[in-house]
Amino acid sequence: MENLSIEPSSLTPYVFFDTQTGILELKGRSSPDNAVIFYEQLMSFFDKYYELDPRDITINVGLEYFNTSSLKCIFQILRRIKDGADKSACALEINWFYEEDDEDMLETGEDISALLDIEFNFYSDSVGIS
Repeated sequence: MENLSIEPSSLTPYVFFDTQTGILELKGRSSPDNAVIFYEQLMSFFDKYYELDPRDITINVGLEYFNTSSLKCIFQILRRIKDGADKSACALEINWFYEEDDEDMLETGEDISALLDIEFNFYSDSVGIS
C-alpha cells in the first residue's frame, strides 16, 4: 500500500501517513469549505489500510487551528482508526501537540481523548512534530 500525502493549503492541513512506519501526521490549519469532502479521503484510506495491511499506528496531531466541521471530521477519523486498531489488535498512540499558551487546544485534545477512551500524549510545543 502506498503512502498517503496531502500538501497543505491556506485552508487545509498537511497530511502524511507512512505505511512502513505507521506514522500519521496532521499539522497546520484546517478550515476547508467542506471538511467532509476533504477528510473523506483519509477515512477511505484507513478503511483500506485495516483491510490490507494493518500495523501499529502513531498519530501526531499538531494543528494550530481547526473549525467546528474539521473537528467533527478529525474526531470521526480518530474513532475510525481506533476501531480499526482494536479489531486488528494493533497498537495506537496519539500525540497531541499544542502551543504552550493555547489552553483551548489542550482542552479539545483532552475532550477527544476522554470521548474515545484512549490516553493521548500531550506536548506543549509543536516543534516535536516533523
